[in-house]
Amino acid sequence: MQINDSLKYKLTVTDKFGCNDIDSFSLGELTGITTIEKLQFKIFPNPSNENINIEFNGLEIQKINLNVFIYNSLGEKIYCLENISSEKTVLNKSDFLSGIYFYEIIEIQSGNKTMGKLVFFDK
Repeated sequence: MQINDSLKYKLTVTDKFGCNDIDSFSLGELTGITTIEKLQFKIFPNPSNENINIEFNGLEIQKINLNVFIYNSLGEKIYCLENISSEKTVLNKSDFLSGIYFYEIIEIQSGNKTMGKLVFFDK
């Protein structure tokens, strides 16, 4: 990588056969570094035949708001909890049939997403 001008770069890639590819790009003005902490949370019990708890660590202290979406096995959004700012929320078993579901937790401010699987079953 070579610096041609301030914040403008030219990248040359050469493969093992001697073929080259050149691309240019530039970066906007850098004013600092932003660190995004990975959201820490617990989902339990999972799998479950009762309510499932979602606990977020430090959510109220960090002033983070979240959306939680639940999808069925076909990828259809079937459940939404929006603008969550408390450290604990509950998914009620009575809102779900037995089966496998997928959750998506989105930090509203940053757009960061975390996904995983939930399993509800009958007793």
